[in-house]
Amino acid sequence: MTQPTAPMPDKGWSRELVILENATVAPPMVSRPRTPSGVWCDGDIAQAAMWRHDDRMSLALTEKPEPVETLKGRYLFGGMFYKEFGHFITETIGRLWANDNSYDGILMTPKHAHLTGFPLWQREFLKTIGVEKLPLLIARPTLVEHLTVPGQGFGLGSISTGTPEFKAMIKNTIGRMPAAGPDKIYISRTQYGAKGGILAESVLEQNLQQSGYQPVFAEKLSWKEQIARYLAAKKVVSLDSSALHMVGLAANPGTEIAVVVRRNNFEWDCMRRQLESFIGKPPVIINSLVAEHLVAGKKSNHQSWGEIDFDEVRAHLVDHGFIAPDAPWSSPTPELLARDIADAQRRDERPLFHTPVTARVS
Repeated sequence: MTQPTAPMPDKGWSRELVILENATVAPPMVSRPRTPSGVWCDGDIAQAAMWRHDDRMSLALTEKPEPVETLKGRYLFGGMFYKEFGHFITETIGRLWANDNSYDGILMTPKHAHLTGFPLWQREFLKTIGVEKLPLLIARPTLVEHLTVPGQGFGLGSISTGTPEFKAMIKNTIGRMPAAGPDKIYISRTQYGAKGGILAESVLEQNLQQSGYQPVFAEKLSWKEQIARYLAAKKVVSLDSSALHMVGLAANPGTEIAVVVRRNNFEWDCMRRQLESFIGKPPVIINSLVAEHLVAGKKSNHQSWGEIDFDEVRAHLVDHGFIAPDAPWSSPTPELLARDIADAQRRDERPLFHTPVTARVS
């Protein structure tokens, strides 16, 4: 086997290719956040590990997995497959910078045993970034005749900035697609049925529309439509959500982006790192949270419902040139807030408790 020219880099960074003969690709054997999986060839291959927030998510294999299948030929190890939108965009594609479509196939290990295939939206996105043959999901330990293991080029945490090779892949695929859409967009969650968001988002959306921002409902658009809008936009306002990872891949250098924080934690920091690295300009982070509506005993998370100070959001948008000083602006009525709290409660189906934000994460 060919080793990297340098020691295994800290925090998962690697721009090298490790070429292995008769290596075993091993998926997770149990479903939990951190569990042994990856590649074995005369020992655990650290190059194949999945890193997140500077922690190794796929723990080292401590003994040789017994292969139950064999693949002849030359394959590329694509890393771990996540189904969720945000993790798919940031972590599933992180090694595909090494894909040149010359391999007999790309191999990925599913994070959970029930992940047996790629839904249509993922198949379409993989084509968008130049993957001609759908990756094979390895559900059982498999002996591979010739296996190339690229380093993780993108992800969550410090690795959110991406390697030059990963960014080149994005520039040469997504970056060459046609742009079409308005100069100013607001990425809205008002038509998204998931748990979590901000209360009275409809009012924020209406305020921005009055300043010329067109709402974008990403979940209702094809990849080509999303990318076209992000490429065309010169100003973007959005809540901190996974859609911003796609903006980071598609938006042109210098795009002005404002992020309205919807949960009082550091999840937006990965987005900030990515946007600054890929676009060359840091986003404006607006944490105006005054309260969150949470399940009892839970910390701020992706299912939190944030209550924001609308006047404070307006001030930040004016100060950074996203809206004019005399732009029309309104705040939600108590009746609207009450209706949104009731809707959040209905969606969650668990009691939500009003939790004041006493110290904002910034």
